[in-house]
Order: sequence, then structure tokens, then C-alpha cells
Amino acid sequence: MDALRVVHDQRRSHDLPAAPYPARCTLEQYRQLFVHLNIGRAFLSSAIVATLVTVCAVVFNSMAGYAFAKLRFRGRERLFGWLLMA
Repeated sequence: MDALRVVHDQRRSHDLPAAPYPARCTLEQYRQLFVHLNIGRAFLSSAIVATLVTVCAVVFNSMAGYAFAKLRFRGRERLFGWLLMA
């Protein structure tokens, strides 16, 4: 029931007893989030960071996977164990 409060009219969101369904659905609270709190900028920043971290992880892990699969070197088993634990 509380999940429906975000689409309630703001003036009626704290009425008691709470109505189970909004009389008029509105997305005003979401608009206020994007306009007043600049949350769109935070989403963009998070998406950029997540993309960069993912690309770096894929590149690094691809190179490490190739090295462990094709190359034989001293300490390979121990290093592979440490990589799996991390």
C-alpha cells in the first residue's frame, strides 16, 4: 500500500486513514526529484562509472584468462588461486 503513495496527490499523501488507491494518479513527486534534486545528473554519473568499471574488468579479466590458459610460468597456480579469492 505504501508503494502507491508516490502516485498520490502530495496534499493527500498523509491523510488518515490512508486511501488504498489514489483518487488521481500523478507523477509530480518524480518530476520534483528530477528537477529540484538534480537526480538525473546522479543517474548519469553512476551510469558512466559503472560502464567504465565494467569495461576495465572485462579487459583485465580477458587478458588474465588468456595468460592463465596459454602461458606456463612459475607461481601460476598460486596466482590463479589468489585471483579466484579476490
